[in-house]
Order: sequence, then structure tokens, then C-alpha cells
Amino acid sequence: MPDPAVKIEALAAALGVSTNLISRRVKSGTVPPPDVALWLKRPTAWRLSTIRLWCPDVAAKIQRGIDAEIFPYLAAA
Repeated sequence: MPDPAVKIEALAAALGVSTNLISRRVKSGTVPPPDVALWLKRPTAWRLSTIRLWCPDVAAKIQRGIDAEIFPYLAAA
């Protein structure tokens, strides 16, 4: 099963918050840091498995969004 890369916009939508709040929560340690580098050298997205370990309910919501083609995703390298 592929492990899609989840962009900050999809994570924010799943949580019902802004991308700025996600960034602040990453800095405070309440959201795990991104672990997938898409176009930049630094990580800017999360593997769905990382989100699943952090919060299974949010990961399930994102997976449903991916399945329904609501959330765009990229295959994680």
C-alpha cells in the first residue's frame, strides 16, 4: 500500500484550522514535523503513516479525502 505525502493544506483542512496554525503547532511540538521533501530540500509534507501514528482519527479523515479525490496528494518517495 502506498504511503502518500500529505501537504499542509490537506492537514489543515482535515483539522479545520489554518496552515499558519499548523506551522505554529509544529514549532511548539504538538504536531509532528514534516518528514517528506517534495520540491525543496527541507521536508514540507508528512507521510500519511506519520500522521496515523500521531493521530489516527485525522489520518482516517485524510485517507477518506484522498479516496474521494477531495485532497490532492503525491506519492511519497
